[in-house]
Amino acid sequence: MPQQPQNFAWSETEAQARIETARCDGATSLDLSGLRLRALPEAVLDLPGLRELNLSNNRLRDVPGVSLRLTGLTGLDRRWGGLSRTVTPEGLTLYLCRDHADAYRRAVRL
Repeated sequence: MPQQPQNFAWSETEAQARIETARCDGATSLDLSGLRLRALPEAVLDLPGLRELNLSNNRLRDVPGVSLRLTGLTGLDRRWGGLSRTVTPEGLTLYLCRDHADAYRRAVRL
């Protein structure tokens, strides 16, 4: 189990270290759980091979760009709440905040 963060600066540093390790290793999964993140680090979106992303137990309200830039993502642990799973007509799975999911569904008439 990951060590619990002591403060926000530690959380950001730990997240960046995990992201960099995943990037260097060409990892297909990334665990950022329990870091109490308030925003998704932008560097996550530069991991195109990512298939699984664990964001549980953070303080996130939305994860902008995930569904658009991480097109191969098949698993997103969202136990922290706030996201809605939407499947596009093409079969892609999107994880959007509820407002964006509702707007998307209205726009494509799902």
